[in-house]
Amino acid sequence: MLLADNRLYWVDAGTNLIETSDLQGNGRKTISREEDDRHFFGLALFNNALYITDWGINGGGSRQSFVLRHSLNQTGSLTSLFSSDRRLNDIHAYDGAPAGSNGCGNNNGGCSAICIPLPSNRSKCMCPDCQRLSSNGRTCVPDTGVTCNP
Repeated sequence: MLLADNRLYWVDAGTNLIETSDLQGNGRKTISREEDDRHFFGLALFNNALYITDWGINGGGSRQSFVLRHSLNQTGSLTSLFSSDRRLNDIHAYDGAPAGSNGCGNNNGGCSAICIPLPSNRSKCMCPDCQRLSSNGRTCVPDTGVTCNP
């Protein structure tokens, strides 16, 4: 659930709804009602738009994850921004980086995937599920030692 302008926002995978209410649970409104092949999961609010992760069905009929956008300023359907064969759970939105430099500021800290900034302008590279860091500590490669399900 998210809070903005004294309203709560949430998604429901069981009903395929995106909804809102006031802080007391009154004034409940449906923002979007989607078809049965949606499975909303994560939600973020940024710049007057909702960003949602969805474990939907792609055009070929197989499960795929999507990042969707819904503007709170206008009515209409969701816009797909990104899709992945991996399951996307949660989503977060950030407004810029803190002042000063950090270890991930240049070229993603040299990391091929995920860069985690550390104190003293240092960084640590990490990899998504089903991948591991190679011996150089910067490049992600498939992890053949684990079983991965998309």
